[in-house]
Amino acid sequence: MAWDDRMKDFHARRAHARGMGGPERLARRRAAGALNARERVDRLLDAGSFLEVGTFNTSDVPGMEADTPADSKVGGFGRIDGRPVVVCSNDFTVLAATSSRVASHKEAELKRLAARRGLPIVYLAEAGGARMPDIMGSAGIASFGNSTYYGTRRRRVPMVTAVLGQSYGLPTWNACLSDVVVMLEGASMAVSGPRVLELATGEKISPEELGGARMHAEETGFADLVGKTEDECLALVKRVLSYLPSHNRQAPPTAEVPAGSDAEMGTIADLVPEARNRAYDMTRVLRRLTDGGEIFQIKERFGKSVITALARMGGHVVGFVASQPIQKGGACDADGCDK
Repeated sequence: MAWDDRMKDFHARRAHARGMGGPERLARRRAAGALNARERVDRLLDAGSFLEVGTFNTSDVPGMEADTPADSKVGGFGRIDGRPVVVCSNDFTVLAATSSRVASHKEAELKRLAARRGLPIVYLAEAGGARMPDIMGSAGIASFGNSTYYGTRRRRVPMVTAVLGQSYGLPTWNACLSDVVVMLEGASMAVSGPRVLELATGEKISPEELGGARMHAEETGFADLVGKTEDECLALVKRVLSYLPSHNRQAPPTAEVPAGSDAEMGTIADLVPEARNRAYDMTRVLRRLTDGGEIFQIKERFGKSVITALARMGGHVVGFVASQPIQKGGACDADGCDK
């Protein structure tokens, strides 16, 4: 084959992979107001910084090659605010981004590379669980590539998961093992989907009731942050990473102290009543202490009698754990203690 023919073949295969599940499925997502996997990556990363890994991966099940471009996972390296990261985005237009052998090995290898090279991991979740027949039997389960990774990250690098749609199975494991979870309003996260639950128990339940953003933000505490739009969720991912080091041997990034940050420090005592039985808002106190009066609350809707937040003081990242007197008098309940 001449070089021209080889290049034509290369470009055709790449175009097929980047075409994801095809124009019809992509159009349905646009009509529903949802971003596709590659649009999410593009909006998350600095322009032109994405270097994809596994573009030409397909399912290893005979006859499925043409129907599984990139085998439902778009992953690789890129930059967020100039800092290198690893990103993996589920492509719901390809077999509902179900987990398969090839896709799972790609995802696991990206995570291992991130841990080895000291790069934060961002996982963009929307998937329909395990793929048949890949998962069938003990041999099918053992053939997946993620199991060895889970015990080896040891929080050497940060991992942030954004749940951006209906996410069942592997995305849930990723979320539970992440340092921070961002969830889109209207998204759902559970071990299995409503249909599987109905078949197993006869009970009909909506995705929101099963594992919606409100439930995980307010009842289970799995969702640390909630966004109203996909763009807001991606912005929250970026904001989280702005407070975190790239790996455990690096200090968190510093920032310039905004002018006037200490202008009201002399009146901070006025925010705390002398009478110990009077409630007050602890967030007002924290804002007086921090650069620019800014705090970034984590799990704001869960365990409300306790505040957990990231902020900066003197340009350096700090974490706050504080009682919130306007909630239950600041007494720690079970959720507050977990938080």
